[in-house]
Amino acid sequence: MKPRGIITNIQRFSLHDGPGIRTTVFFKGCPLRCLWCHNPETYAGERELCYKKSQCIACGQCVEECSQGALSAGTDGLRYTKASCIHCFHCAQNCPSRALFVCGESRSVEETAEEILLDKGLYKSSGGGVTFSGGEATLQSEFVISLASRLKRENLHLALDTCGYCKPEIFRKVVKEMDLCLFDIKHSDADRHKELTGTDNWLIMENLAYLNGMGKKIQIRIPVIPGMNDSRDNFERISEILSDMEMVEEVMLLGYHPLGLSKVFQFDGHQKDFKIRQPKKEELEEVQAFLQVRLPSVKIRFR
Repeated sequence: MKPRGIITNIQRFSLHDGPGIRTTVFFKGCPLRCLWCHNPETYAGERELCYKKSQCIACGQCVEECSQGALSAGTDGLRYTKASCIHCFHCAQNCPSRALFVCGESRSVEETAEEILLDKGLYKSSGGGVTFSGGEATLQSEFVISLASRLKRENLHLALDTCGYCKPEIFRKVVKEMDLCLFDIKHSDADRHKELTGTDNWLIMENLAYLNGMGKKIQIRIPVIPGMNDSRDNFERISEILSDMEMVEEVMLLGYHPLGLSKVFQFDGHQKDFKIRQPKKEELEEVQAFLQVRLPSVKIRFR
């Protein structure tokens, strides 16, 4: 049986997920639960019902459509009993304001490749290609490997954007198909990493070391979250880790932006109530300069 992927979005004309003009495929499912996550709709690996309260007009149409009584109207918005849901998604299909919607679409390799290849000419002229992102694409490794094999027949440049938290035997099979890895380092300390993401970073660092050893090009991505991972000690330890990795060509500092807080997925507790400020440009420039001195042969950028 041919594998199918659960995909949240296929973003064409992407300019920030590798070289050139790219198409980024966002896969559903993630093993981490980062406190600052921009894409909480990718947490679960299966298709799921999501709700954006700000768009709800309280018309009651979805409640009428639900044959299982999984939806009911409450004073604070729509209420959802997930255990009663049979995932027919009739409610979302009949929501006039699109406050209810389905996250994730099941796709075949050929369906996905067909959409990606619409921009084949742009990839060739710009030195671009395709990036597998998420969520975490390695959770759907069989599909990713099959899709990568199909795209390689078209001589496309392939990149993996990964958190690195993956069983080594699976990680190695996936990265073997890639030309470039965009690899996240969220924190250098294992205990602090667990506080911020729900897991320690031992497996992540093991996979990063293997990736460097196999000679794959690496771009490190570091989210900069004020008060969480922006300490001088953290960046000092990260620079020490990277100083021995000859395949690291670039470090991209990703300043936190409160984009994810506008995604109010009321169901399953995705909504967060905490304050994180966006780092100032001067702060990112300071981190950039700090790392550049310690990693003189690596390009350090921020956005």
